[in-house]
Amino acid sequence: MGNVFELVSSSRELSHEYQRKIASQLVQQTTECGYFIQGYGNQKQFLTRMITSSSRRVADEIKRFNANFIRLREAFREQTVVQIELAVLQVASTVQDIVHSIDLLDMRYGKGASFIPEKGCLPGTRTRLLVEITCSLMRSAKVGPKGASLLWLKGPAGSGKSAIAHTIAQLFKDGKRLGSSFIFDRSDENIRVPEALFCTISQDLAALIPEWKEALWNIIRDDRALRSTKSVRIQFERLILEPAKHIEFFGPILIVIDALDECIGDFESRRELHAILSSRLHELPSSFHIFMTSRPNDEIEQAFDSSPQVSCLEVGGVLADPTEDIVAFYKQRLVDDHPDLAARLDAIPDKHNWLRPLIEKSQGLFQWAITACRFILEPQLLEERVARFGILQKQRTSNVAKTASPTYEPSKHNPSPLNELYRQILNSIFASADKEHLVTIFPALLGRVLAVYTPLPVDALDALRDLNEDHGLLKSVVELLGSVLTGVGAGSQDPVRVFHTSFRDFLVNKECSGVFYIDPSSQHVALASACLRVLNSELKFNIVDLPTSYASTNMLNAKERMRDRVSAQLLYASDFWSNHLAETTDEAYPMLIELVQEFVNTKFLFWLELLGLTQKIYWAGGAMRTMVKWASMCHVESLVDFGTDAERFISNFAEVIARSPPHLYISILPLAPETSLVSKQYLPLFNNTIRAQTGKQRVWIASPMSGHTGLILAHAISPNGKLLASGSADNTVCIWDVGPENPLHEPLILHGHTNWVREVAFDHQGTHLVSCGDDLTLRVWDTVTWTSVELRGHNSAVYSVQFYNDGHCIISGSRDRTIRIWNAESGQSIGNPLGLHNSAVWRIALTPSEELVASSSVDGVICIWDLESRGSARRQYIHHGIDYVRSLVFTSDQQHLLSAADDHTIRLWDLSTDESQQVGGPWEGHSAKVQTAVFLNNESQIISSSSDGVIRIWDVDECSTNPDAPAELQTSFPRIDRDGWVHSDEEEPKLLFWLPPHYRSTFVWGRCRSLVNAEPLQLDFSRFVHGERWAECWTGPVSASSGPDK
Repeated sequence: MGNVFELVSSSRELSHEYQRKIASQLVQQTTECGYFIQGYGNQKQFLTRMITSSSRRVADEIKRFNANFIRLREAFREQTVVQIELAVLQVASTVQDIVHSIDLLDMRYGKGASFIPEKGCLPGTRTRLLVEITCSLMRSAKVGPKGASLLWLKGPAGSGKSAIAHTIAQLFKDGKRLGSSFIFDRSDENIRVPEALFCTISQDLAALIPEWKEALWNIIRDDRALRSTKSVRIQFERLILEPAKHIEFFGPILIVIDALDECIGDFESRRELHAILSSRLHELPSSFHIFMTSRPNDEIEQAFDSSPQVSCLEVGGVLADPTEDIVAFYKQRLVDDHPDLAARLDAIPDKHNWLRPLIEKSQGLFQWAITACRFILEPQLLEERVARFGILQKQRTSNVAKTASPTYEPSKHNPSPLNELYRQILNSIFASADKEHLVTIFPALLGRVLAVYTPLPVDALDALRDLNEDHGLLKSVVELLGSVLTGVGAGSQDPVRVFHTSFRDFLVNKECSGVFYIDPSSQHVALASACLRVLNSELKFNIVDLPTSYASTNMLNAKERMRDRVSAQLLYASDFWSNHLAETTDEAYPMLIELVQEFVNTKFLFWLELLGLTQKIYWAGGAMRTMVKWASMCHVESLVDFGTDAERFISNFAEVIARSPPHLYISILPLAPETSLVSKQYLPLFNNTIRAQTGKQRVWIASPMSGHTGLILAHAISPNGKLLASGSADNTVCIWDVGPENPLHEPLILHGHTNWVREVAFDHQGTHLVSCGDDLTLRVWDTVTWTSVELRGHNSAVYSVQFYNDGHCIISGSRDRTIRIWNAESGQSIGNPLGLHNSAVWRIALTPSEELVASSSVDGVICIWDLESRGSARRQYIHHGIDYVRSLVFTSDQQHLLSAADDHTIRLWDLSTDESQQVGGPWEGHSAKVQTAVFLNNESQIISSSSDGVIRIWDVDECSTNPDAPAELQTSFPRIDRDGWVHSDEEEPKLLFWLPPHYRSTFVWGRCRSLVNAEPLQLDFSRFVHGERWAECWTGPVSASSGPDK
């Protein structure tokens, strides 16, 4: 680094382009090197890191920096331009191999919220302000308080704040230091609410930093509610703070938040967001810096003004005076880019300084200058451009301007220059005789543009027109407004948006806009009706012609299939029909009631199918709640009843629909409760599905509650079969006499433990009982006197215990991750504790000869080790899964081990080789944790019990199938996962069907032969179509199907 700087410094001047580029690259690379040195130097463990496993990574980073500096030096000497990959190290550790299955797609994401480079500042403008902002962001890292910092840029509408935000985001993006950018936009439902911010930022950080992605996945993996929570506080704490705690950052990470004043969610959510940004940044790492922009706003100012983490800059004053930059902008757009226009204006008498009026009218507002240039340059003909320039020279215009609100007095209201400009533009456009009639319908047409919850292309907006509006009328009007709207050019497929939010503010202010005034709230009845008409006319069964029911949505390329089959207006209507409906509660509209009734009677399931394809099925429940509230107001009881049932239908089945929409028809509908109104309405249209012959669920069942005082956690039977010992969560051990002469009278209750009793075990003679529990102790009980001796040594709860060596020794496993061996007579620990596991030890089993021990832990790992050497001579690890392994049993020949776990499976392991292997596939069918599994009938069968309350008997033979279901299906689809899916045994499984929770505990499949304490579920597969024939399940009217032959 020093050599390169010496070489560059010795050069007299950086006059050549290649020199300047190399100098720029050098500054960037030097900065990153400084972050690296500072990051490691500030860590107390720096020297330790250098000599431990991370030293290789440190050395690799140093090599990268050196290689880049050498390349820059050689390029400077040879006078050539070199492209280098900037060496950037954002975090101190690295993830070597992130599992490919990490998938954040079902989290809410603010699509369209990221910065757009083209919206940045014109090159060469706002340089002093950009330098000050960049320096302030960097300065806060050195002298600011502990934690993250926030730089707030505030200024009036049109002052160029957003352009600055886009530019700052691009600068840090180029340096690989942009964590996320979020541009609030009140015209877009996805990016105008507080709950969209932190989940988007977290996903952006996950895309930049693999370590963040892994930490985020570990947080949300088993918490589906967290992925869709609307709580701003929970999002910040769980999706931002928690991942940040696991990572050490090197150098700055910038978050850009633009237009906070455009955030218009409910007041409580906004207040929570403001409180977090103003008072909780100290909880974030100091590497985090936030650059935020907004207009002056009382709500925001009250939250941010007194925060020690926040510094503020205002657009204006000497430093940020934009006059010179506005002059440069005008010269670039009107002179350099269009010399023919400049020459024409120069030729006009007395107009040699024709830019001055524009500069004065803009009053320092960049948005005025930008809009004026767009208005002037919109026509293609030079003379029309000159004419438009002339319009902007006038102080006031006539014609339509005279129809402004009679109460409007510019001098009284001190009008914004932007409002005056917008009025001039609209008056000039609609002043001609052939367009003046459009003024009367302007509010209805532009009102639709403003009232939609997310911007739409003009063709989609046209499709959402009122029945009385001519096709193409909207398009003909918005094409006139290219200076104030985007997406309105000829042939444009981009969404129509207001070019700047100040134009929206102008239109919705009656005193400012006069005859152009728009009341967006008046549009909702028309839009709700239009959305429902679109749903009722365009929704169809199998709308994208899905080829198979076996694949999940992400394997079917659903987004690509929707491109030509699903219109933009249908996507919008499916998302927002209920939002517009919610705004029509002032009265009951018969037309709307009729449209909603048609929707629920004929299109409801097809709507759920589409939401499953777009991965928005989780919104459907809220839509139904909205419909129920609206129908209650309208006193339409049939819609209230259907909506209430539909909400239950969605809450129970949304996850299945999201994974594979075809199973809405072939799995969910036929197995929904008999009393479900959705099922009654639609099941007659789908005859070729699976059916329940016995045990069909009749009504919706509330989610089960688990856990109660006195929960029995363990039991054991004495060798002579006369005593049953049980351990409980009530801290006691009970002894039951189960002999034939005195069965199950009142138990003997043994007190001694002070917390839950986790396991009990008799010795081989039945003279002693050992118990262990959460009170960190073991107790050895004399089975004659029932007195006990306490054994202490573990540092945490003791989960498992067994006698061995004819009852002279005890082995125990604990939450403290250790296994201890005890002298049963003296109560003393023998030798040091064994640290064979990385997490809590849950279960211990011994072979009949007591030569080998199997111990399992709560992370799904089983360790096989020899008892004599305490694991030194033999030690093998088996991975059952990632959940608690609750049961371990050796076969009589000691060559196999049977394990059962919380993943609902039972597995058999071959221990005869150096690397233990699973024998065949797992036994699957239990719908809850498998508590125990033992062998029966000379080990030809297995009997197991589960938390679902069902005992199952299984064949060990892998080729065995149940006679009550088609053998070919059981052979091709042998697997049953814990979520209820029956599928093939492949890396990307084929999905056969899905079972609702009600049916799982009694479902018999594959090697399961019978149930001990329940009647097995009987399913009828005779008319079941699946795979490539799945669409044949539909037997309704041909007109409602989009199948290839329809």
